[in-house]
Amino acid sequence: MSDIEPGRSRVTATLGRLALAAPAEIATVTALSGGVSADVFRVDLHGKPPVCVKFALERLRVAARWTAPLHRAAAEFEWFLFARPTAGAAVPEPLGYDAAGQAVVTRFLPPADFPVWKGELLTGLVDPVFAGAAGAQLAAIHARSAFATDVAARFSNEKDFRRLRTDPYLRATARRHPNLLARLSSLADQLDAARTALVHGDVSPKNILHGPAGPVFIDAECATFGDPAFDIAFLLNHLAIKSALLRLPRATLSMAAAAAWKAYAEGVTWEAVAAIETRVLDLVPALTLARVDGMSPLGYLDEVERVRLRRLGRRLIASPPPGVEALLGAYAT
Repeated sequence: MSDIEPGRSRVTATLGRLALAAPAEIATVTALSGGVSADVFRVDLHGKPPVCVKFALERLRVAARWTAPLHRAAAEFEWFLFARPTAGAAVPEPLGYDAAGQAVVTRFLPPADFPVWKGELLTGLVDPVFAGAAGAQLAAIHARSAFATDVAARFSNEKDFRRLRTDPYLRATARRHPNLLARLSSLADQLDAARTALVHGDVSPKNILHGPAGPVFIDAECATFGDPAFDIAFLLNHLAIKSALLRLPRATLSMAAAAAWKAYAEGVTWEAVAAIETRVLDLVPALTLARVDGMSPLGYLDEVERVRLRRLGRRLIASPPPGVEALLGAYAT
């Protein structure tokens, strides 16, 4: 993390095009971890609050060759714009989208005040109340956007969602499990065809900050108008996997996942809760298997853990439990 010239040049150009800062106003440019999909910089400005500048990458930083459209940066910015009136402080303040640089600029949120939720979970710090707040905010965004034709037109990113989610997660996994090919392909087709509500597409603990006022959702590059079940299933899958692998907070991790689902279900107004629960029961174990054998496997798994999760995912795909709480219990035992 240092002030580096290549990053500074790109940042300077972006902030200039957006009229957010002149070159003389830029004090330091610090490279941050952008995960697999972006280059991210903290920019300290003279006389102004710091900002975050995120540049989308065409080739993602994974072992498999996985490319993604750069214009997904626009989808992320638009998701921030749409979600902020509903979720308020649960969404970073969007400052600008630079089409020339495929960059999104937001107000910088200091890690000391906004730690990444994943980091807290991996150290055993689990807060079911916080998890419930994340589920409730997610449901509120889905409810506001459900069946809204203007939102559907604004986020008609189904081709990008296929390249970023259903192909690398479900269809790639199906190719490694021929006996599940029909099942996983059907799930992918259903997600690709759904047009129900605005989906974030990457709701995992690494993309949720633990802010002073509650959860803050970041990294909405996969945003599309699709099936809201994907978002809550994506979150529950991450929490369930951690409850299966981490020994000390296993019980509280399961409680946190249950709290997220309960709060989310209470906010479902656009369809019967039972209908979305049925899809979640199908999606969670499919996503578990995808995090082992898809194009974006979890980096912290050892071989024993991979084998265990593979078996668990396959078993739950073949025989889904009767409800979400029972599903979460299968991971925690």
